[in-house]
Amino acid sequence: MNPFRDSSSKRGYYDYYDKYDYGYKFPEMRVGDDNISQANLEKEQKLKEKENELIARERGYNINKAANYSPTGNNSPKVIITQGSRYFTEEDEYGNRRQVDMGVEVTTSNGRLFVAVTPLANKLGLWVNYNASTKTTTLSKPNTTVAISPNSSYITINGKSENMGIRPMLKNGKIMIPAHYLAKAFGLDSSKISYEGNKIVINNY
Repeated sequence: MNPFRDSSSKRGYYDYYDKYDYGYKFPEMRVGDDNISQANLEKEQKLKEKENELIARERGYNINKAANYSPTGNNSPKVIITQGSRYFTEEDEYGNRRQVDMGVEVTTSNGRLFVAVTPLANKLGLWVNYNASTKTTTLSKPNTTVAISPNSSYITINGKSENMGIRPMLKNGKIMIPAHYLAKAFGLDSSKISYEGNKIVINNY
């Protein structure tokens, strides 16, 4: 939130200040007072000075905020998944980072890296449904529906099945799939996902 654009408070919002704000009380102006013209000029000058001060402070705030910007390839937000960690890191367009608990560590099995699907799907804005009777997890978004089950090595994308070569894992109640299939599971272009050492990076989600 930009504190200079918060209309919930007059202080810090230069469109709403009055003569008692900012520690300055303007001269009283009375009809017939010989000093009324001078008082008006002084009031206008002080208001203008305060307006310019707040505009400058707002500009400085925006500059400082922009200074924290950390370009990431195509200047986009991203999600970083690290092998062996139960947390993924989300990074916004300014480089600010926050860790989110997936509830289960990124795991290697039979030479394949497995990642929990549901926490990432929720982060990426997909609708998630779990059918307990068939143990099937369905991920949905406009134009994409994906079904995954630990009972089958097939992932179904918009009604078409594709063999992943290995069954999804079920660990700590979380369904996990090979990292190579994350893009397909989330309906993303494969160019959105990169592999950097022991990290998986989802860009511009």
